[in-house]
Amino acid sequence: MSGSAASAAHARELARHYLEVAQPARALDALARAGGADPDDPDVWALRGWALVDLDRPAEAARAARDALERWPEDVDFLRLLAVAESQRDHLAEAEAAVLAALRLEPGDPHLLGAYADALMRGGQIAKAEAVLGLAARAEPDDALVLRLRLNLAWLRRDGRAARELAERLLARDADDPQAHAMLGALDLERGRVRRAETRLATAVRHDPSASSVAGAARAAALLRRPAYWPLLPFERFGVLATWIAAVALIGGLRVAGLATASVVVAVVWLVLCAYTWIAAPALARRAGAPR
Repeated sequence: MSGSAASAAHARELARHYLEVAQPARALDALARAGGADPDDPDVWALRGWALVDLDRPAEAARAARDALERWPEDVDFLRLLAVAESQRDHLAEAEAAVLAALRLEPGDPHLLGAYADALMRGGQIAKAEAVLGLAARAEPDDALVLRLRLNLAWLRRDGRAARELAERLLARDADDPQAHAMLGALDLERGRVRRAETRLATAVRHDPSASSVAGAARAAALLRRPAYWPLLPFERFGVLATWIAAVALIGGLRVAGLATASVVVAVVWLVLCAYTWIAAPALARRAGAPR
């Protein structure tokens, strides 16, 4: 093997490794250092395209996929790349056209069905996405991509039990799976399990530093553990309306029970708490959203 061929092969393997460990920027750097590697190697085009997808640069990824399809017409992998990139851009008609073209070539492929379901979910066609993912799950019930998409669907349907089960299945396959940790962290945060949520979200960020939304959730979870935020926790856990109803019911119940002094004390504490939340919540929310 010549020196240039060996360099290209090394760049390819290095880029593939970086994609597997959620470091797409380094994958692109590896290909660039080898002079773009072999321009006639479809693997190089695919690695570059998927790195662009992971970096949330879907317009560039879609352009790369279309350029690749000019070289390798009807290549199923590039049709799937195009479908995923166009879905990210919310160009759902283009995404559907690409994935249906791929499915005509390879009917029943679970990754193609997953790409189709993703486009459907982004378009709000949840029932149809569920049916398509059902076909993918029957073909490959333990496939990681299919499990991740089913996890996304469970979250969209607000089915916490299914989301938790799917996240646990992903972790059984890969204990460092960032999406599973992020989902479990979000579910724990919803249930007021702040310490566990912070740990889960921090783990997700550690294994996928490019996920800015997860990093923001991790900062919010860390903020929730600060004493300044503790008075706001009932509003976060139960909602504003439910907390108000509970407070009014407690104050009224004390008065009905003949404990007028206690009801006044609780009412004063409640008013102070409300004033604190009106003042503190915006400031704390700004701090949660600010990069550290």
